[in-house]
Amino acid sequence: MGQILLNEKNLLVITPGFPDKNNKNILGIFVKDQVNAIKNEFKEIYVIAPILRTLKFSSRERYCHNYTYDNVSVFYPRCFYVPLIYSFGKKIDNRLRVVLNTIERNNLSFDLVHAHFTWPSGYIGQQIKEKFNTPYILTVHENRKWFQKELDKEYVRSWLRDNGFTGDGVVPDLPDDVIVNASLNVINAYELITAQKFKPAEEYASNERLMENLKKYISE
Repeated sequence: MGQILLNEKNLLVITPGFPDKNNKNILGIFVKDQVNAIKNEFKEIYVIAPILRTLKFSSRERYCHNYTYDNVSVFYPRCFYVPLIYSFGKKIDNRLRVVLNTIERNNLSFDLVHAHFTWPSGYIGQQIKEKFNTPYILTVHENRKWFQKELDKEYVRSWLRDNGFTGDGVVPDLPDDVIVNASLNVINAYELITAQKFKPAEEYASNERLMENLKKYISE
């Protein structure tokens, strides 16, 4: 996308933290530094950074108020949530709703969504993408080793190598502990990103979906 096109576009930024008007209080300044570096490339930039409602016990809630500078508008909608590890796997989180309300209430129009951090911004960005049919970019930021550990299957490959499988012939049966560990990693990543409990599909439904997808490739 060329510069002329970008200058006609609006960017929506979703982030769990963004400095207040005086560059204080909110989780560092690196997201704002990035916004400042690209703001001249866009027509308008909207930043939405939900803040936990604490009845003003926290400095973040006391001092962070909506503000604008240049072509950047910053919104701090108040929200409520309980981390999944403390909510017994149940989703107690209205950050998606308050972001959508902010968009609607301020009549924000945008052409691209940039979300910072996988949770909750990545999840919110994905939902906005589906609702508004808008391109979406996620910058993970999380610890690289953790993210790689969640998605990497190197330990499966290591087990196969240790048991003499080099890629030729029949793949040996994986032991239950390797299968369980691989499954738990994928399930954990799914639940962190979607804030939903993983529910395995019924076996027959999985088989039906598989056959349905294969039909187009199988000649009669």
